Amino acid sequence: SVFTSHFHQARSWAKFIKSFLPSTKIMLGGVHAQIYPTETLKHNPDVDYVCVGEAEMVLPEFVRRWRSNESFEGLKGLVFRNGPPGGDGIQYAGPADLCLELDKVPFPARHLVPNHKYFNFISTLRNYTVFNSSRGCPFKCIFCEAQGTRWRARSAVNVVDEFEECYERHGMREIDIFDSSFTISKKRVLEICRLLIDRGLHRRIIWDVRSRVDTIDEEMLDALKEAGCYRIFYGIESGNREILKALCKDIDLGKIERIIRHTARVGISPFGYFLVGSPGETR
Repeated sequence: SVFTSHFHQARSWAKFIKSFLPSTKIMLGGVHAQIYPTETLKHNPDVDYVCVGEAEMVLPEFVRRWRSNESFEGLKGLVFRNGPPGGDGIQYAGPADLCLELDKVPFPARHLVPNHKYFNFISTLRNYTVFNSSRGCPFKCIFCEAQGTRWRARSAVNVVDEFEECYERHGMREIDIFDSSFTISKKRVLEICRLLIDRGLHRRIIWDVRSRVDTIDEEMLDALKEAGCYRIFYGIESGNREILKALCKDIDLGKIERIIRHTARVGISPFGYFLVGSPGETR
Protein backbone atom coordinates (compact mmCIF):
# COMPACT_ATOMS: atom_id res chain seq x y z
CA SER A 1 0.00 0.00 0.00
CA VAL A 2 1.72 3.14 -1.23
CA PHE A 3 1.57 6.80 -0.28
CA THR A 4 3.35 9.28 -2.52
CA SER A 5 5.78 10.02 0.33
CA HIS A 6 7.25 6.52 0.16
CA PHE A 7 6.68 5.69 -3.50
CA HIS A 8 10.43 5.42 -4.14
CA GLN A 9 10.89 3.23 -1.10
CA ALA A 10 8.23 0.89 -2.47
CA ARG A 11 10.12 0.78 -5.78
CA SER A 12 13.28 -0.22 -3.91
CA TRP A 13 11.46 -3.00 -2.05
CA ALA A 14 9.98 -4.35 -5.26
CA LYS A 15 13.39 -4.41 -6.94
CA PHE A 16 14.96 -6.07 -3.89
CA ILE A 17 12.32 -8.81 -3.78
CA LYS A 18 12.54 -9.48 -7.51
CA SER A 19 16.34 -9.73 -7.31
CA PHE A 20 16.16 -13.07 -5.49
CA LEU A 21 12.55 -14.14 -6.13
CA PRO A 22 12.14 -13.18 -9.81
CA SER A 23 8.93 -15.18 -10.29
CA THR A 24 7.14 -13.38 -7.44
CA LYS A 25 4.21 -11.24 -8.51
CA ILE A 26 3.99 -7.83 -6.84
CA MET A 27 0.88 -5.65 -6.61
CA LEU A 28 0.69 -2.08 -5.32
CA GLY A 29 -2.37 -0.25 -4.03
CA GLY A 30 -3.21 2.64 -1.74
CA VAL A 31 -3.73 6.35 -2.14
CA HIS A 32 -0.89 6.96 -4.60
CA ALA A 33 -2.25 4.25 -6.88
CA GLN A 34 -5.69 5.87 -6.86
CA ILE A 35 -4.24 9.23 -7.94
CA TYR A 36 -1.73 7.84 -10.46
CA PRO A 37 -3.00 4.39 -11.50
CA THR A 38 -1.18 3.87 -14.81
CA GLU A 39 1.89 5.92 -13.83
CA THR A 40 2.38 3.78 -10.72
CA LEU A 41 2.84 0.73 -12.93
CA LYS A 42 4.71 2.49 -15.74
CA HIS A 43 7.44 3.78 -13.41
CA ASN A 44 7.78 0.47 -11.54
CA PRO A 45 9.27 -2.17 -13.85
CA ASP A 46 9.48 -4.61 -10.92
CA VAL A 47 5.76 -4.29 -10.12
CA ASP A 48 3.29 -6.50 -11.96
CA TYR A 49 -0.12 -5.13 -10.98
CA VAL A 50 -1.74 -2.08 -9.41
CA CYS A 51 -5.02 -2.26 -7.48
CA VAL A 52 -7.13 0.91 -7.61
CA GLY A 53 -9.89 1.20 -5.04
CA GLU A 54 -11.14 -1.13 -2.34
CA ALA A 55 -9.48 -4.52 -2.58
CA GLU A 56 -12.64 -6.52 -1.84
CA MET A 57 -14.02 -5.22 -5.12
CA VAL A 58 -10.93 -6.17 -7.16
CA LEU A 59 -9.00 -9.09 -5.71
CA PRO A 60 -11.61 -11.90 -5.63
CA GLU A 61 -12.19 -11.62 -9.38
CA PHE A 62 -8.45 -11.10 -9.95
CA VAL A 63 -7.68 -14.33 -8.09
CA ARG A 64 -10.42 -16.23 -9.92
CA ARG A 65 -9.03 -15.18 -13.32
CA TRP A 66 -5.47 -15.83 -12.19
CA ARG A 67 -6.29 -19.39 -11.18
CA SER A 68 -8.17 -20.12 -14.39
CA ASN A 69 -5.56 -18.36 -16.56
CA GLU A 70 -8.15 -15.94 -17.95
CA SER A 71 -7.48 -12.48 -19.36
CA PHE A 72 -7.64 -9.53 -16.94
CA GLU A 73 -9.07 -7.31 -19.64
CA GLY A 74 -12.04 -5.25 -18.48
CA LEU A 75 -11.45 -5.95 -14.78
CA LYS A 76 -12.23 -2.66 -13.04
CA GLY A 77 -9.68 -1.52 -10.50
CA LEU A 78 -6.78 -3.47 -12.00
CA VAL A 79 -3.84 -1.97 -13.88
CA PHE A 80 -1.75 -4.55 -15.74
CA ARG A 81 0.70 -4.92 -18.62
CA ASN A 82 0.20 -6.49 -21.99
CA GLY A 83 3.83 -6.71 -22.90
CA PRO A 84 7.25 -6.47 -21.26
CA PRO A 85 7.95 -4.33 -18.13
CA GLY A 86 8.73 -0.74 -19.04
CA GLY A 87 6.65 -0.91 -22.17
CA ASP A 88 3.56 1.14 -22.99
CA GLY A 89 1.15 -1.79 -23.16
CA ILE A 90 -0.62 -0.85 -19.92
CA GLN A 91 -4.33 -1.56 -19.59
CA TYR A 92 -6.74 -0.04 -17.09
CA ALA A 93 -10.54 -0.25 -17.23
CA GLY A 94 -11.12 2.43 -14.61
CA PRO A 95 -11.57 2.33 -10.83
CA ALA A 96 -13.57 -0.35 -9.09
CA ASP A 97 -17.00 0.40 -7.69
CA LEU A 98 -17.30 1.25 -4.00
CA CYS A 99 -18.21 -1.50 -1.58
CA LEU A 100 -21.62 -0.36 -0.31
CA GLU A 101 -22.51 -3.32 1.92
CA LEU A 102 -19.67 -3.44 4.41
CA ASP A 103 -21.42 -6.00 6.64
CA LYS A 104 -20.86 -8.54 3.86
CA VAL A 105 -17.09 -8.07 3.96
CA PRO A 106 -15.47 -10.87 6.02
CA PHE A 107 -13.52 -9.96 9.14
CA PRO A 108 -9.73 -9.74 8.63
CA ALA A 109 -7.91 -13.09 8.75
CA ARG A 110 -6.09 -12.29 11.98
CA HIS A 111 -5.23 -15.96 12.49
CA LEU A 112 -2.63 -15.51 9.71
CA VAL A 113 -0.86 -12.69 11.59
CA PRO A 114 1.47 -12.84 14.64
CA ASN A 115 -0.78 -10.46 16.55
CA HIS A 116 1.45 -10.40 19.65
CA LYS A 117 4.17 -8.58 17.69
CA TYR A 118 2.08 -5.52 16.81
CA PHE A 119 1.45 -2.32 18.73
CA ASN A 120 0.88 1.42 18.35
CA PHE A 121 3.57 3.73 19.70
CA ILE A 122 1.17 4.81 22.45
CA SER A 123 -0.89 1.61 22.85
CA THR A 124 -0.90 0.13 26.33
CA LEU A 125 -2.00 -3.52 26.07
CA ARG A 126 -1.21 -6.60 24.00
CA ASN A 127 -2.57 -8.29 21.97
CA TYR A 128 -3.38 -5.22 19.94
CA THR A 129 -5.09 -4.84 16.57
CA VAL A 130 -6.38 -2.15 14.21
CA PHE A 131 -9.97 -2.02 13.09
CA ASN A 132 -12.22 -0.19 10.62
CA SER A 133 -15.94 0.26 11.28
CA SER A 134 -16.64 2.66 8.41
CA ARG A 135 -15.12 4.05 5.22
CA GLY A 136 -15.08 7.46 3.64
CA CYS A 137 -15.63 10.91 5.10
CA PRO A 138 -18.17 13.58 4.07
CA PHE A 139 -16.01 16.49 5.24
CA LYS A 140 -13.83 18.49 2.83
CA CYS A 141 -10.52 19.08 4.67
CA ILE A 142 -8.04 19.81 1.88
CA PHE A 143 -5.14 17.82 3.37
CA CYS A 144 -6.91 14.45 3.65
CA GLU A 145 -7.12 11.68 1.06
CA ALA A 146 -10.60 10.73 2.37
CA GLN A 147 -12.09 14.20 1.88
CA GLY A 148 -15.52 14.27 0.32
CA THR A 149 -15.69 10.51 -0.15
CA ARG A 150 -18.91 8.61 0.41
CA TRP A 151 -19.30 7.62 4.04
CA ARG A 152 -20.38 4.02 4.53
CA ALA A 153 -20.67 2.33 7.90
CA ARG A 154 -20.95 -1.20 9.22
CA SER A 155 -23.90 -1.94 11.47
CA ALA A 156 -23.43 -1.80 15.22
CA VAL A 157 -24.05 -5.56 15.53
CA ASN A 158 -21.42 -6.33 12.89
CA VAL A 159 -18.86 -4.10 14.62
CA VAL A 160 -19.44 -5.65 18.04
CA ASP A 161 -19.33 -9.16 16.53
CA GLU A 162 -15.79 -8.41 15.36
CA PHE A 163 -14.90 -7.05 18.80
CA GLU A 164 -16.10 -10.34 20.25
CA GLU A 165 -14.12 -12.41 17.75
CA CYS A 166 -11.00 -10.34 18.48
CA TYR A 167 -11.32 -11.11 22.17
CA GLU A 168 -12.50 -14.72 22.09
CA ARG A 169 -10.44 -16.06 19.20
CA HIS A 170 -7.34 -13.87 19.14
CA GLY A 171 -6.93 -12.71 22.73
CA MET A 172 -7.09 -9.02 21.82
CA ARG A 173 -7.00 -6.58 24.72
CA GLU A 174 -6.73 -3.31 22.80
CA ILE A 175 -8.40 -2.22 19.56
CA ASP A 176 -7.42 0.87 17.57
CA ILE A 177 -10.32 2.04 15.39
CA PHE A 178 -8.94 3.84 12.34
CA ASP A 179 -12.12 5.36 10.89
CA SER A 180 -11.56 8.91 9.64
CA SER A 181 -14.27 9.94 12.09
CA PHE A 182 -15.92 7.25 14.18
CA THR A 183 -18.53 9.66 15.56
CA ILE A 184 -20.31 10.78 12.37
CA SER A 185 -23.52 8.91 13.33
CA LYS A 186 -24.46 9.46 16.96
CA LYS A 187 -27.15 6.76 16.81
CA ARG A 188 -24.62 4.16 15.63
CA VAL A 189 -22.05 5.15 18.26
CA LEU A 190 -24.59 4.82 21.07
CA GLU A 191 -25.76 1.45 19.74
CA ILE A 192 -22.20 0.11 19.52
CA CYS A 193 -21.54 1.24 23.09
CA ARG A 194 -24.75 -0.36 24.34
CA LEU A 195 -23.96 -3.70 22.68
CA LEU A 196 -20.39 -3.73 24.03
CA ILE A 197 -21.77 -3.25 27.52
CA ASP A 198 -24.55 -5.84 27.05
CA ARG A 199 -21.98 -8.46 26.01
CA GLY A 200 -19.55 -7.54 28.79
CA LEU A 201 -16.80 -6.62 26.34
CA HIS A 202 -16.37 -3.19 27.94
CA ARG A 203 -14.60 -4.94 30.84
CA ARG A 204 -12.34 -7.04 28.61
CA ILE A 205 -11.15 -4.73 25.81
CA ILE A 206 -9.98 -1.13 25.77
CA TRP A 207 -10.25 0.78 22.51
CA ASP A 208 -9.72 4.17 20.92
CA VAL A 209 -11.22 6.14 18.06
CA ARG A 210 -10.58 9.13 15.80
CA SER A 211 -13.03 12.02 15.86
CA ARG A 212 -13.77 15.65 15.08
CA VAL A 213 -14.87 17.92 17.90
CA ASP A 214 -17.89 18.99 15.86
CA THR A 215 -19.23 15.41 15.53
CA ILE A 216 -19.23 14.54 19.22
CA ASP A 217 -21.10 15.68 22.29
CA GLU A 218 -21.21 15.02 26.02
CA GLU A 219 -23.76 12.20 25.77
CA MET A 220 -21.54 10.35 23.30
CA LEU A 221 -18.47 10.88 25.47
CA ASP A 222 -20.22 9.45 28.52
CA ALA A 223 -21.33 6.40 26.49
CA LEU A 224 -17.87 5.88 24.98
CA LYS A 225 -16.24 5.96 28.40
CA GLU A 226 -18.69 3.44 29.85
CA ALA A 227 -18.15 1.11 26.86
CA GLY A 228 -14.37 0.95 27.32
CA CYS A 229 -13.08 3.71 25.01
CA TYR A 230 -9.99 5.11 26.70
CA ARG A 231 -8.54 7.53 24.13
CA ILE A 232 -9.89 9.79 21.38
CA PHE A 233 -7.60 11.14 18.65
CA TYR A 234 -8.98 14.54 17.66
CA GLY A 235 -8.08 16.20 14.37
CA ILE A 236 -7.55 19.71 15.68
CA GLU A 237 -4.92 20.76 13.09
CA SER A 238 -4.50 24.39 14.25
CA GLY A 239 -5.49 26.91 16.91
CA ASN A 240 -5.72 29.69 14.33
CA ARG A 241 -9.12 30.47 12.82
CA GLU A 242 -7.69 31.64 9.48
CA ILE A 243 -5.58 28.50 9.08
CA LEU A 244 -8.58 26.30 9.89
CA LYS A 245 -10.60 28.18 7.30
CA ALA A 246 -7.83 27.71 4.71
CA LEU A 247 -7.85 23.99 5.46
CA CYS A 248 -11.64 23.89 4.96
CA LYS A 249 -11.90 22.77 8.56
CA ASP A 250 -13.66 25.80 9.95
CA ILE A 251 -14.44 24.49 13.44
CA ASP A 252 -15.08 26.69 16.45
CA LEU A 253 -12.10 27.19 18.77
CA GLY A 254 -14.41 27.39 21.78
CA LYS A 255 -15.93 24.02 20.85
CA ILE A 256 -12.45 22.50 20.64
CA GLU A 257 -11.70 23.63 24.19
CA ARG A 258 -15.06 22.49 25.59
CA ILE A 259 -14.90 19.02 24.03
CA ILE A 260 -11.27 18.44 25.02
CA ARG A 261 -12.04 19.46 28.61
CA HIS A 262 -15.09 17.22 28.83
CA THR A 263 -13.21 14.31 27.23
CA ALA A 264 -10.60 14.52 29.98
CA ARG A 265 -13.26 15.07 32.64
CA VAL A 266 -15.09 11.80 31.83
CA GLY A 267 -11.79 9.92 32.01
CA ILE A 268 -10.96 9.53 28.30
CA SER A 269 -7.48 10.61 27.20
CA PRO A 270 -7.68 13.36 24.51
CA PHE A 271 -4.95 13.22 21.86
CA GLY A 272 -4.58 16.06 19.37
CA TYR A 273 -3.44 15.84 15.77
CA PHE A 274 -1.88 19.07 14.45
CA LEU A 275 -0.52 20.19 11.09
CA VAL A 276 2.66 22.26 10.90
CA GLY A 277 3.28 24.37 7.80
CA SER A 278 -0.29 24.71 6.60
CA PRO A 279 -1.05 27.04 3.66
CA GLY A 280 -0.71 30.65 4.82
CA GLU A 281 0.98 29.72 8.08
CA THR A 282 3.96 31.79 9.23
CA ARG A 283 6.70 30.84 11.64
